[in-house]
Amino acid sequence: MNVLLHIADPGLGESVALALGRTGHGVSILNPADVGNLPLAEQADAVIVDLADEKGIDVLQALRDSCPEVGRLAIADDAGAAALDARRTGADAILTRPFDVGALERSLAIASRRSRRPPVDPGLIARDRRSQDLLERLETAASSEATLLLVGPLGSGRTRMARFVHAASERSEGPLVEVSCAKLSLGDGERALFGWQGSRSAPGHMQTAHRGTLLLEDVHELPLALQGRLVHALQERCVEPVGATREIPIDIRVVATASTDLAERVATGRFREDLRLRLGVLEVEIPPLCERRADIPALAEQFLEGAARTLGGPRAVLDPNAVAELCERPLPGNLLELEALMRRAHTIYRGAPLSIEDLDDPTSSQRTLWPVADFDLRRLEREAIARSLRATGGNRTRAARALGISTRTLREKLRRYELV
Repeated sequence: MNVLLHIADPGLGESVALALGRTGHGVSILNPADVGNLPLAEQADAVIVDLADEKGIDVLQALRDSCPEVGRLAIADDAGAAALDARRTGADAILTRPFDVGALERSLAIASRRSRRPPVDPGLIARDRRSQDLLERLETAASSEATLLLVGPLGSGRTRMARFVHAASERSEGPLVEVSCAKLSLGDGERALFGWQGSRSAPGHMQTAHRGTLLLEDVHELPLALQGRLVHALQERCVEPVGATREIPIDIRVVATASTDLAERVATGRFREDLRLRLGVLEVEIPPLCERRADIPALAEQFLEGAARTLGGPRAVLDPNAVAELCERPLPGNLLELEALMRRAHTIYRGAPLSIEDLDDPTSSQRTLWPVADFDLRRLEREAIARSLRATGGNRTRAARALGISTRTLREKLRRYELV
């Protein structure tokens, strides 16, 4: 690969050039005076631009406009504002300091491939300005190999956004392995996460995610006794299955979600500081739905269409005043609460546009499905499951599909909520 360098620090430029030269790449230096016409860039496969240079953003923009098929890798101090600006102006991948030769090679390959790949449809509603900023941060995170921590309240769409990051990343053709950390008890969790070798050997989630993405949902619930082994696996990029005598190399990207500040868990002794730092190399905060209200009308339409598709029957229609009222509600359950409301709308729809009174629970004195003071996610989930079962005539397969979960997960929740 022919690589062009635009790096302000002579020492860093020399180190990068030597590292790339040792691995067989051809390396050239881009003179700042050539930014206008970029004659060398047309002959390059990729360009590495250091954002520490004040002309870095200009170089990226010129490359995007003049040589769109050339891979563009930006070096940044972190994944903050400078990296976000770089993504907006044409960077195909972001490499954050400090980095080693392996990270440099992987990021360079990502930049080269992404420049020739069509953009991924995010499938996410982003009408609100805060959601548009969020989507840009997710796209920036997708262009990196660094671990990513998504922090947001319950029901805010953390898992959906993690799936988008995987789909938009270079690992999209590899597996996405989703793990609920709340379900990892100490004994079974160790085997589930790291694997088991013995008379009936089985790979763990980390091995299954090889060359793909491991999604650790609700990582703040991970048992403390498992956290040390996870730190080691992330640091050494290998795992030692239970009962094994040697470690197995793994190639994974880790994305984790949390509904609480991990620093608070560290302060109370329930989470390791070294694990928090390793998981949060990149961190994106997801605001609650009440802070991105411009998304609500489009989200409501999306959920109504989804309910009609999975449950059958005509798509429900809301009165314009009902939509306006929804946009003013606190919706403490975020996307989950809005989706449950739209499923209720589908169930009760009889042809006439539905008012907000039609949607509200008649037993509630407040104009919200779940009063804010008494909001309980477990109750919300139990009610959503019960309604899906009623809407499908007790058909568990259709109910699970409507809820977006597997039939096995549905059976577990039916037992937990005593709905069997």
